[in-house]
Parts: sequence; structure tokens; C-alpha cells
Amino acid sequence: MQDDDLGSIAHEIEESTKDILDVTDEAPIIRLVNSILAQAVKDRVSDIHIEPYEKHLSVRFRKDGILREVLRPPRRFQASIASRIKIMGNLNIAEKRLPQDGRIRRVVAGKEMSQISMSNDWADSLVWLSDNTPDPGVGFDKIYQKTEFSYPDEAYGILSWWDYGHWITFLGKRIPVSSPFQDNVPPVARFLSAKSEEDAEKYAEQTGAEYVIIDYATVTSKFTALPLWGYGKDSIPQYEERYFIKSGQTGRYDPVKIFKQPYFESTAVKLHLYDGSYTQGLGGRLLEIEERPMSGGTFKLIGKATQLSLDDTEKIANSENRVIGSNQITEPITDIPALGHYRLIYESPTTVLSARSYEIKEVKIFERVRGFTYPGEGTIELPIVTNQGRNFTWQQKSVNGTFTLPYSTKDNPYDVKSTGPYRIIETGKTIEVSEDQVN
Repeated sequence: MQDDDLGSIAHEIEESTKDILDVTDEAPIIRLVNSILAQAVKDRVSDIHIEPYEKHLSVRFRKDGILREVLRPPRRFQASIASRIKIMGNLNIAEKRLPQDGRIRRVVAGKEMSQISMSNDWADSLVWLSDNTPDPGVGFDKIYQKTEFSYPDEAYGILSWWDYGHWITFLGKRIPVSSPFQDNVPPVARFLSAKSEEDAEKYAEQTGAEYVIIDYATVTSKFTALPLWGYGKDSIPQYEERYFIKSGQTGRYDPVKIFKQPYFESTAVKLHLYDGSYTQGLGGRLLEIEERPMSGGTFKLIGKATQLSLDDTEKIANSENRVIGSNQITEPITDIPALGHYRLIYESPTTVLSARSYEIKEVKIFERVRGFTYPGEGTIELPIVTNQGRNFTWQQKSVNGTFTLPYSTKDNPYDVKSTGPYRIIETGKTIEVSEDQVN
């Protein structure tokens, strides 16, 4: 796209209902917005970001995970562009504070565009965040001069993947650790893909994160971006990798995604799929890999797959031609340790996956806490009911003769609550923990 193509839209005519790629004469703002959408479809971008600055707006397209600026309209266009998008999405143009869920459908090059919207789960989660977390002491409708600004003592960060940073700012009225400006992306990526809580805590401390928001997309369709941004593209196969299997019926080679143990050990997966609880491994499949030639290179074919028990899995190491993996995100290969410094405080209503005993919601919010250290050996458990009425049992194995407990059983301020005391399974001993002890 050339900036001049959009910037030269200056003459006014009536709005047309024709395919917007064929439209040449419309009111300037209408034509500008339509042209942005049309060019985005032409360029096959995944996101359009319109961001306000002191003197201009920045229109940026995201393609293959990279944002690039394509246009800088004057700041005076902000209200008109926002109103036009609201009209196209059948939203209330007078509402400027509450999130709205809208859809835009347009015909572009003979094809109907899919919706452009924020899910109700995300919108509800961010309104909840705004109403139920401490004020960070920053005016979100105020323009600050960078050279004169410093964060107040009460400021803290909300850690989430950078795609969601602007939503957190404008709907949640909180400070995102990262955003589409791509600040702090490497430490956020390393936190989410960290394979130990010790490493995750290091990056949480570095970024000032006090809350973590994760959605289902972060641990599925967006997951490979985490090791990519954190450690480089060569690290991705440590977590997951695409192989091929030959169909016995058609003889065709079909792709299959295989998840490896580091995927299940990542902070993002531990939080979103397993609620930060200890989860027992189920064993994995031993895959014998063959390198096959293809046009322009090679591909990896699964020649044989053998299901292993947990004990056998722990005795075998991965190699170039033998890989242990799982093709289900709810089936970890070996045991997953609990997190002692993160507690679930909110989850959205929509169930996006039900498998085995799991009922996975679209969006979850966790609070980072100090945790209460309690001496003991064995496995400790706590019954919990979420704000959506989902029941689960949080568990943790002792480490070096201690437990680190993230949930209070008394004076918990959230709707995600324990329904009883902690209990050490081996001895039956029960423990009550106050809010002051964990936070």
C-alpha cells in the first residue's frame, strides 16, 4: 500500500452499497475507512490497529506477527473514524466508556469480510478487571509528556500477550506490560513460555507484573509466537512441531501437530489449561521419525507410533529420529508441577474446550501473590469453585519439605473461592490460610 493512496481521499460524494474495492467516490471519512479495510484484505493481514498520538493517528497492519505502519492521518480524524467504525459495526456511537461487541461485514473483491470484533468474554473480563483491581494511579484519558512522566508508587502491570495491550489500556483502564507497540515483548514471551516457576517469577518481577491474563488462543493458535519472540525460531520445535502421517485409505500425507513436554511445562499452559495445579502425566507416544524428500526440501514423516506408560516415558530421551509427544493439549506427557505464586481470580463464561475432566474457559485472570510457605511432605489439595460455578481441586506436591500456597481459605476478596480448608492427602491434616498470609 502507498500512503498516498489513502491520504489523497479528499472529495465528498454519497455513500455507495457497491463492492468497496470498486467505489471511487464517497465521503472522505467513509472512503478512508473503506479503503483501509479493502487494503487490509488485499494484503491478507490479521489485525488493523488504529492508535492515537498527540498530533496524529497511526494505522498499522499486522501480518505474520509483525506490525507495520501504513498511514498517519491527522489526530482531528480520530472521532470521525471511531464513529464511522461504530456505525459500520452497529454500535452505540454515544458510548465512549463501556466495551461494545460489534461486527462489520462488507463485500471486498466479491467476498464477504468476516467479523471485526472483540468477544464478549474479553470485554466482560476487562470490565471486571477495571472494577476489581487496585487503581494504578494513572489517568488513562490524559496525555503525558514522556520526558516528564514517572509511574506512581502504586502502579503495577498486567501481563498478557502483546496483542491485547490496547484492550487492557482502554477497556480495563490498567497498565499493560506489553502492547501492539511491541514494548517488553521478549520478557513477556519468556514468562509465558518459561518451563519453571523460578524463571517465570524472574520475568514477572522484571516487568512489574501483578496480574496475568491468558486466553485460549495464547495456548493454541498463538502459542508458537511465545518461544519465537522469547528465544528465536529454533526454539519452537522444543515445544511443538508439525509432522506428517500417511493415510492408509488415500495414501495422502496429512499434517499432525505434536506437543512436547516443554509445551505442557510452559507458564501459559500451566495457568490456562491446568489452573496452576499439579497435573499427573499420562505418558506419551514414542514417534519414530523419517526424513523424506520433497520439492524444495524435506518433510518429517511419522513412521511408527508406540504408546508408552508414564514410567517408560521417563526412561527415554528424545533424539533426532525418536520423539516423545502428545497430540492432545489436555494430556501432558509427564507430571506438571503446581504454581505457588499465582491464583485464579476470574474466568469468563464461555467454555471453549471440554475434554476428560477439563472445562476450559476463553479468558482467565490470575493474581501474582507471595504465597504462604507451610512445612509438610506429600500432596496438599484445596477444593475451589470459580465465579462461573466450575469446581476443581487444586493440588501441589511438596518441594524440599514445604508447600507454597497461593489461595487463602479465609477473607478471600474474589468470587473464585475455596470451599473448604487445605488438606494433606497422606495425613489428612487440614490447614486454614488467611488472606494476609498469601498476599
